[in-house]
This record gives sequence, C-alpha cells and structure tokens, in this order.
Amino acid sequence: MDKFFIVFPKTIDEALEKLIPVLTLKEKTKIVNMPEKDLAHLKTSLGFFIHSEFRLWGNDPLINACKKFASENNLLYDEPLMVIIWALWKKLQSLNLLRVVK
Repeated sequence: MDKFFIVFPKTIDEALEKLIPVLTLKEKTKIVNMPEKDLAHLKTSLGFFIHSEFRLWGNDPLINACKKFASENNLLYDEPLMVIIWALWKKLQSLNLLRVVK
C-alpha cells in the first residue's frame, strides 16, 4: 500500500507539481485566461485526466486535502476535481507568465 502514496499526489500542491509539467503552453495559456465561471468546462477533459491519473476516488489523502481546501467535509463526485482545477487556475495566474496581451 505504501507504493500507492509514492506514485499519487497526497496534497493539492503535489497534484499541481505533477499536473503543470504535462500541460502544454497552449493549454496553460487557455486555462489562465479563462474566466473563473468557465472553469467547469474543463471537467470533461482536464477533469477526466486528473481523475484517472491521480486515482482520485481511492486516493483518500488527496480527497481529504480537497475537503480541507474547500472547507467542506462532504464533496460530491466532481467537486474534488473542481478544487484541483481551481487551484491550478490560481497557480497559473500567480506565475504571471501566460497572460494574453490585447
């Protein structure tokens, strides 16, 4: 069982450390320039990737980190995905490197 926790992220920061390098510059730019209200559109693409790559259901440490981050003890099926997607969006914004100049 210990090998599981070596491979899969246990925290949101660990998830972002694994997620950001696999995104292309184009994907990062698209995400960072999305309005917050549109982040839910990423559930079917990026959310599926997060769910499968991080084994989200069954990865109790990461689910618990999402609950703590959201200050919510009961998260519905897709809510942990949205917590990670929102954290990714905020992280990319803080990098301040990917803004489209108009």
